[in-house]
Amino acid sequence: MVDFRLFETKFELEFELDDPKFELEFNSRANSFDDWLSFQKAKDNVSDPLILELLLGLHQKIDNLTNLIKFGEQSQNKLKFVKFASKMGYEGFGFDEDCLEIGKIYFARICVDSFFLKTICLYFEAVDSKTAKITKINPRSEKQWSHFVARSEMLSIRKAKHDK
Repeated sequence: MVDFRLFETKFELEFELDDPKFELEFNSRANSFDDWLSFQKAKDNVSDPLILELLLGLHQKIDNLTNLIKFGEQSQNKLKFVKFASKMGYEGFGFDEDCLEIGKIYFARICVDSFFLKTICLYFEAVDSKTAKITKINPRSEKQWSHFVARSEMLSIRKAKHDK
């Protein structure tokens, strides 16, 4: 039984049954710059947080380009399954077809297009063969996921109004 709200939408994600090798990638997404920025905001030491966020985003892009030049192709492996989810909510998402093993934990990557193209890494548990409940997500990714869900829901509402 699903104890959270889902709405109709479409987005792509890749996922695979949990494996200890994914923990390193998950932890690397929890950026120390983000922790530092949060700490500075809490201390009220940031005169212009938007400029600082843009600079941090630029720094991350330069790091990614540096790694790409040094090491060639990105080392991020493709996960076993690539599917389109048909439903989403703040606490989980769902599929149209049976593709999950009930009770199993999965690692997933979701690309979201916000101001910067971001990849969210998270863990989810299969509530049933079509529904996933998010069980582990780092704070920065959770914020990005919430923005993605809110934006998707607004688009879904606009589409429903337009179709009437």
